[in-house]
Amino acid sequence: MNDFKLDITRSKYEELCLDLWKKCFKIVDDILKLSKLKKEEIGDIILVGGSTRTPKIKQMVKDYFNKKPLQDINPDEIFAYGAILAINSNLKFHDIISKPIGISIGKGKMDIIVRAGNEIPLPYDKVLTCSKQYSLKSNNKKVLPIKIYKGYYENASDNELLGVLPIQLGKNNEEKKIKILMSIDHNSILKVIGYVNNEKNCSITMPKNTI
Repeated sequence: MNDFKLDITRSKYEELCLDLWKKCFKIVDDILKLSKLKKEEIGDIILVGGSTRTPKIKQMVKDYFNKKPLQDINPDEIFAYGAILAINSNLKFHDIISKPIGISIGKGKMDIIVRAGNEIPLPYDKVLTCSKQYSLKSNNKKVLPIKIYKGYYENASDNELLGVLPIQLGKNNEEKKIKILMSIDHNSILKVIGYVNNEKNCSITMPKNTI
Protein backbone atom coordinates (compact mmCIF):
# COMPACT_ATOMS: atom_id res chain seq x y z
CA MET A 1 0.00 0.00 0.00
CA ASN A 2 1.36 3.40 -1.01
CA ASP A 3 0.90 6.57 0.99
CA PHE A 4 -0.96 9.37 -0.75
CA LYS A 5 -0.59 13.05 0.01
CA LEU A 6 -2.34 15.96 -1.66
CA ASP A 7 -2.08 19.63 -0.85
CA ILE A 8 -5.13 21.76 -1.64
CA THR A 9 -6.11 25.30 -0.75
CA ARG A 10 -8.74 26.06 1.84
CA SER A 11 -10.99 27.56 -0.85
CA LYS A 12 -10.76 24.36 -2.93
CA TYR A 13 -11.55 22.23 0.13
CA GLU A 14 -14.61 24.36 0.86
CA GLU A 15 -15.71 24.10 -2.76
CA LEU A 16 -15.49 20.29 -2.67
CA CYS A 17 -17.43 20.02 0.60
CA LEU A 18 -20.03 22.74 0.10
CA ASP A 19 -22.80 20.51 -1.29
CA LEU A 20 -22.46 18.14 1.68
CA TRP A 21 -22.55 21.00 4.16
CA LYS A 22 -25.68 22.41 2.55
CA LYS A 23 -27.44 19.05 3.02
CA CYS A 24 -26.83 19.38 6.76
CA PHE A 25 -29.03 22.47 6.86
CA LYS A 26 -31.85 20.61 5.12
CA ILE A 27 -31.82 18.25 8.11
CA VAL A 28 -31.77 21.23 10.49
CA ASP A 29 -34.84 22.59 8.67
CA ASP A 30 -36.64 19.29 9.19
CA ILE A 31 -35.69 19.10 12.87
CA LEU A 32 -36.94 22.63 13.52
CA LYS A 33 -40.19 21.80 11.75
CA LEU A 34 -40.54 18.60 13.75
CA SER A 35 -39.90 20.50 16.98
CA LYS A 36 -42.31 23.28 15.94
CA LEU A 37 -39.60 25.88 16.49
CA LYS A 38 -38.40 28.85 14.51
CA LYS A 39 -34.75 29.71 14.06
CA GLU A 40 -35.28 32.88 16.06
CA GLU A 41 -36.41 30.81 19.06
CA ILE A 42 -33.09 28.96 19.35
CA GLY A 43 -30.98 30.18 22.27
CA ASP A 44 -27.33 29.22 22.23
CA ILE A 45 -25.81 27.19 19.41
CA ILE A 46 -23.26 24.51 20.27
CA LEU A 47 -21.24 22.81 17.53
CA VAL A 48 -20.43 19.14 18.11
CA GLY A 49 -17.63 17.17 16.48
CA GLY A 50 -14.13 18.02 15.34
CA SER A 51 -15.16 18.93 11.79
CA THR A 52 -17.14 21.89 13.15
CA ARG A 53 -13.83 23.62 13.75
CA THR A 54 -13.84 24.38 10.02
CA PRO A 55 -14.23 28.17 9.65
CA LYS A 56 -16.63 27.83 6.72
CA ILE A 57 -18.99 25.63 8.75
CA LYS A 58 -18.98 28.14 11.60
CA GLN A 59 -19.79 30.90 9.14
CA MET A 60 -22.64 28.92 7.54
CA VAL A 61 -24.14 28.22 10.97
CA LYS A 62 -23.87 31.90 11.87
CA ASP A 63 -25.54 32.93 8.60
CA TYR A 64 -28.31 30.35 9.00
CA PHE A 65 -29.27 31.29 12.54
CA ASN A 66 -28.14 34.90 12.33
CA LYS A 67 -26.29 34.16 15.55
CA LYS A 68 -22.70 33.24 16.34
CA PRO A 69 -22.21 29.72 17.76
CA LEU A 70 -20.49 29.34 21.12
CA GLN A 71 -16.73 29.17 20.73
CA ASP A 72 -15.52 28.28 24.23
CA ILE A 73 -16.74 24.65 24.29
CA ASN A 74 -14.61 21.72 23.08
CA PRO A 75 -16.60 20.11 20.23
CA ASP A 76 -14.92 16.75 20.87
CA GLU A 77 -16.06 16.58 24.50
CA ILE A 78 -19.45 18.29 24.58
CA PHE A 79 -21.41 15.15 23.68
CA ALA A 80 -20.00 13.33 26.71
CA TYR A 81 -20.80 16.32 28.93
CA GLY A 82 -24.38 16.23 27.67
CA ALA A 83 -24.70 12.53 28.45
CA ILE A 84 -23.42 13.03 32.00
CA LEU A 85 -25.81 15.94 32.53
CA ALA A 86 -28.76 13.86 31.31
CA ILE A 87 -27.90 10.99 33.67
CA ASN A 88 -27.55 13.28 36.67
CA SER A 89 -30.84 15.01 35.84
CA ASN A 90 -32.82 11.73 35.96
CA LEU A 91 -34.23 12.37 32.52
CA LYS A 92 -36.36 9.70 30.86
CA PHE A 93 -35.23 8.54 27.44
CA HIS A 94 -37.31 7.15 24.60
CA ASP A 95 -36.14 5.64 21.34
CA ILE A 96 -37.49 7.60 18.41
CA ILE A 97 -37.46 7.38 14.64
CA SER A 98 -34.44 9.39 13.50
CA LYS A 99 -35.46 9.64 9.83
CA PRO A 100 -38.81 9.30 8.03
CA ILE A 101 -39.62 5.89 6.59
CA GLY A 102 -41.83 5.61 3.54
CA ILE A 103 -42.53 3.92 0.24
CA SER A 104 -42.22 4.77 -3.42
CA ILE A 105 -44.73 3.85 -6.11
CA GLY A 106 -45.18 5.29 -9.56
CA LYS A 107 -43.31 8.54 -10.14
CA GLY A 108 -40.68 7.93 -7.49
CA LYS A 109 -41.81 10.37 -4.82
CA MET A 110 -41.35 9.56 -1.16
CA ASP A 111 -44.69 8.70 0.45
CA ILE A 112 -43.95 8.89 4.18
CA ILE A 113 -45.59 6.35 6.49
CA VAL A 114 -43.48 6.71 9.65
CA ARG A 115 -42.49 10.27 10.50
CA ALA A 116 -39.27 11.21 12.24
CA GLY A 117 -39.56 11.90 15.94
CA ASN A 118 -42.20 9.28 16.70
CA GLU A 119 -41.50 7.07 19.68
CA ILE A 120 -41.13 3.32 19.27
CA PRO A 121 -42.47 0.68 19.46
CA LEU A 122 -45.60 1.56 17.49
CA PRO A 123 -47.40 0.31 14.34
CA TYR A 124 -48.05 2.52 11.33
CA ASP A 125 -50.09 1.87 8.24
CA LYS A 126 -50.90 3.26 4.83
CA VAL A 127 -53.86 2.35 2.64
CA LEU A 128 -53.78 2.92 -1.09
CA THR A 129 -55.74 1.79 -4.12
CA CYS A 130 -53.71 0.02 -6.78
CA SER A 131 -54.81 -0.21 -10.40
CA LYS A 132 -53.26 -2.14 -13.27
CA GLN A 133 -51.00 0.78 -14.24
CA TYR A 134 -48.73 -0.07 -11.31
CA SER A 135 -48.55 -3.77 -12.15
CA LEU A 136 -45.43 -5.43 -13.50
CA LYS A 137 -45.37 -8.87 -15.09
CA SER A 138 -43.08 -11.35 -13.38
CA ASN A 139 -43.34 -15.13 -13.75
CA ASN A 140 -46.81 -14.71 -15.26
CA LYS A 141 -47.99 -12.98 -12.10
CA LYS A 142 -48.63 -9.29 -11.62
CA VAL A 143 -46.33 -7.91 -8.98
CA LEU A 144 -46.26 -4.48 -7.42
CA PRO A 145 -42.75 -3.88 -6.04
CA ILE A 146 -43.09 -1.41 -3.19
CA LYS A 147 -39.71 0.09 -2.39
CA ILE A 148 -39.14 1.07 1.22
CA TYR A 149 -36.91 4.06 1.91
CA LYS A 150 -35.49 5.97 4.86
CA GLY A 151 -34.67 9.64 4.55
CA TYR A 152 -35.82 13.24 4.31
CA TYR A 153 -35.73 13.84 0.57
CA GLU A 154 -38.83 14.25 -1.60
CA ASN A 155 -37.42 12.07 -4.37
CA ALA A 156 -37.31 8.54 -3.03
CA SER A 157 -34.13 7.62 -4.92
CA ASP A 158 -32.22 10.28 -2.96
CA ASN A 159 -32.97 8.38 0.25
CA GLU A 160 -31.61 5.08 1.59
CA LEU A 161 -33.29 2.00 0.13
CA LEU A 162 -34.14 -0.44 2.94
CA GLY A 163 -35.85 -3.17 0.95
CA VAL A 164 -38.59 -4.12 -1.51
CA LEU A 165 -42.00 -5.55 -0.62
CA PRO A 166 -43.29 -7.66 -3.58
CA ILE A 167 -47.09 -7.39 -3.52
CA GLN A 168 -48.66 -10.19 -5.58
CA LEU A 169 -51.68 -8.74 -7.38
CA GLY A 170 -52.84 -11.82 -9.29
CA LYS A 171 -53.92 -11.98 -12.93
CA ASN A 172 -57.00 -9.78 -13.05
CA ASN A 173 -56.86 -6.03 -13.63
CA GLU A 174 -59.43 -4.88 -11.15
CA GLU A 175 -58.50 -2.18 -8.69
CA LYS A 176 -57.40 -3.55 -5.36
CA LYS A 177 -57.00 -1.95 -1.98
CA ILE A 178 -53.52 -2.39 -0.60
CA LYS A 179 -52.56 -1.78 3.01
CA ILE A 180 -48.95 -1.42 4.08
CA LEU A 181 -48.35 -2.04 7.79
CA MET A 182 -45.03 -1.10 9.35
CA SER A 183 -44.25 -2.15 12.91
CA ILE A 184 -41.13 -1.32 14.89
CA ASP A 185 -40.28 -3.19 18.07
CA HIS A 186 -38.17 -2.30 21.13
CA ASN A 187 -35.05 -3.51 19.33
CA SER A 188 -35.69 -1.08 16.45
CA ILE A 189 -36.43 -3.95 14.08
CA LEU A 190 -38.74 -2.90 11.27
CA LYS A 191 -41.28 -5.36 9.87
CA VAL A 192 -43.35 -4.50 6.81
CA ILE A 193 -46.51 -6.43 5.90
CA GLY A 194 -48.56 -6.00 2.75
CA TYR A 195 -52.29 -6.72 2.62
CA VAL A 196 -54.43 -6.97 -0.52
CA ASN A 197 -58.16 -6.55 0.02
CA ASN A 198 -57.61 -7.12 3.76
CA GLU A 199 -55.75 -10.41 3.26
CA LYS A 200 -52.09 -10.78 4.18
CA ASN A 201 -50.05 -10.97 1.00
CA CYS A 202 -46.35 -10.78 1.88
CA SER A 203 -43.93 -9.43 4.45
CA ILE A 204 -40.28 -8.56 5.00
CA THR A 205 -38.24 -7.94 8.15
CA MET A 206 -35.30 -5.54 8.18
CA PRO A 207 -32.08 -6.43 10.02
CA LYS A 208 -31.50 -4.94 13.45
CA ASN A 209 -30.24 -1.33 13.49
CA THR A 210 -31.64 -0.64 10.02
CA ILE A 211 -33.62 2.37 11.25
